[in-house]
Amino acid sequence: MVCVDLDRTDPALDVALNKARPWRETARAGAVYAPHRVDDPRSTDRTCV
Repeated sequence: MVCVDLDRTDPALDVALNKARPWRETARAGAVYAPHRVDDPRSTDRTCV
């Protein structure tokens, strides 16, 4: 087991701690492409011709 203390103010860790994680959480929630979703009845009911 390895235990370390991370300096959250270190500029080298800025991307990993402050930028990558919030974006990843947003992407997994599906909010990234939400404005581009199409609401078309033909997409939900595939029996229509």
